[in-house]
Amino acid sequence: RNPAELILENVKKGVAKGMKGKVTAENKTSLGKWPGLAFSLETDDLTCKFRIFLAGPRLYQLCGGYAKGKENWDETKKFLDSFALIQEK
Repeated sequence: RNPAELILENVKKGVAKGMKGKVTAENKTSLGKWPGLAFSLETDDLTCKFRIFLAGPRLYQLCGGYAKGKENWDETKKFLDSFALIQEK
């Protein structure tokens, strides 16, 4: 694995540990040229979808979550898909 993949993997593990949850699905993704990781996580009460991206020295983390049984993944997908990086002036 390359360094970016290791960082993304460690962030995912840290999120799961911090939330006391279990990762139920994951896949590699990207934001333009920047590597990313998308994963789903479940706790006793919540289901969440995360996307994390490593853009140079910056890490971006997005999350949409719901109480179990009250999920609205269409809205979560809209939110997660709306994220974009803009160029600094």
